[in-house]
Amino acid sequence: MKIHLACCCAALSLAVSAAEVPEPPLDEILVSAELPGPGLWKVSKDDQHVLWIFGTLGVEPTALRWKSRQLETIVAESQEIIHADQSNLSFDFGMFTLVRYLPAAMRARRNPHDRTLEELLPADVYARWRLLAAEYLDDDGIEKWRPFMAAKQLRKEAGRMLRPNYSGKQWEPIDRLIRKHGLRVTTPIFEVKIPDSRSSMNTFLANPLDDVECLDVTLKLVEYWGDDETINARATAWARGNLSALRVLPPLPDPDDVCLSAVLESQAVQDLHLQGLDDIAGRRNQEWLQAVDEALDTNRSTLALVPVDQLLKQQGKLELLRDKGYRVEDPE
Repeated sequence: MKIHLACCCAALSLAVSAAEVPEPPLDEILVSAELPGPGLWKVSKDDQHVLWIFGTLGVEPTALRWKSRQLETIVAESQEIIHADQSNLSFDFGMFTLVRYLPAAMRARRNPHDRTLEELLPADVYARWRLLAAEYLDDDGIEKWRPFMAAKQLRKEAGRMLRPNYSGKQWEPIDRLIRKHGLRVTTPIFEVKIPDSRSSMNTFLANPLDDVECLDVTLKLVEYWGDDETINARATAWARGNLSALRVLPPLPDPDDVCLSAVLESQAVQDLHLQGLDDIAGRRNQEWLQAVDEALDTNRSTLALVPVDQLLKQQGKLELLRDKGYRVEDPE
């Protein structure tokens, strides 16, 4: 019986949760007219097969209203949609094994020897942690948690508290179009399967992780969520299709890969001698490129949704496509 992390991460305490994205109110785009959002990148290998890429914003304030006629047309003409790539851990645990591990899993969130975050973190990182923990958390026991578990809890609670500030309805028109036209939905996933191993759990309990950076980047993400000025500027540029403005604004911090690496680089996982764990971002890109290759071989038209920061940065998704020999045309 395979138990996926998505179903039992709370019990096992060994996962990085999916992004919880809060959206603060927008002051600069209180408009009645809907804005178009960014144009789409066109990727092709010949005249018969096209991939369209739509750059998603990641944080969408409640007041943001956009409607892209180009996007509606492309969805109607496409056969498949490719979502952003993801990482996932799964465990080949039977249910009785899972129950047996529950007590150890609950201990796994604490630092070995009950060391505190104040002892583990650089002074500047700890000061930022205390500031945000006082705002979003009310459990002093978290001070003895591993940094990556403290990061997970902070991200969860900050997202919950800020959630009323956004509607979460910006993607409903796209979802309706996808269902209406019956597009195949593909989500490239880089998955690491962890075998049943009591010795691995014991090793995990006994050893610290290199997870300070995980908490640091998570703090930057939560701080970003509270920066109305930057978020509003990004939303304004995105909604108006102003890519040059987006390029000079700070990107949305993304702790997912660095937090997952903290777990995969632990002694417990390294002792399992699993393959392909040294470059999570690279493996995710490989899975995504494979999905793109198959779509361009099969479909007349495909739509891909990719965080816009991954499209604009150097050595991002667009450069990967160009390196493979695809023709990439920027939005008009």
